Amino acid sequence: WSVRRATPRHSSPPAPTEGGGHRARARKPKLSETTLQVRLAAVDTPEVGKFGKPSQPYAEEARDFVQRRVQGQAVEVRLLSRDQYGRAVASVRYAPLPPLPFVKRDLSESLVDAGLGVVYRQGGAQYDSPEGVAKWDRLEARAKAKQLGLWAGKKVELPSAYKARMKAGG
Repeated sequence: WSVRRATPRHSSPPAPTEGGGHRARARKPKLSETTLQVRLAAVDTPEVGKFGKPSQPYAEEARDFVQRRVQGQAVEVRLLSRDQYGRAVASVRYAPLPPLPFVKRDLSESLVDAGLGVVYRQGGAQYDSPEGVAKWDRLEARAKAKQLGLWAGKKVELPSAYKARMKAGG
C-alpha cells in the first residue's frame, strides 16, 4: 500500500539550462520520491495478479476493503521498521465507517478479523502489540471458525505459499 507524501514545490534546486545561467528549470519529482511504500504490520493478504500471473481468491476483496477504509481519509501510520525491500513496516489506524469521535481501528486487525488476511509469520514480522503474535492468532482463529473470507473455502493457500509457488514457476 502506498501513502502519498506532500510534494515539495521544487524537489531539487533549479539547474541552469544550456545557453547560460539566466534560465532555470526544476525537474519534476519521481513518484518514488513522493510516495512512502508501506507494508502493513502483522498481516499477509492474498496476492493480486501481476505480470500475467493469476490473483489469489479474495485478493481484490482485500484490496477493496483497504481502499474503502483509508482512501481520502486521515490515517495514523506508526512506523515500526523497514523490510528487506526498503518499505516501511507500519501499524495503520483508521476511523471506522461511519466515523465515531476518538475511535480508531487497526487496519491489519480488521483484515485478519474479516478473513481477508492471515497472520504474517515470515522473517521480520512485526506485531505492534504487547501480546505479540498471540493476539493475532486469536483473531485468525475466530475468522477461521466463522469461515470468513479466504477461510470459507475447503482448500486455503496462504499468501506465502502462493508466492513461493509462483516464484518456482507455478
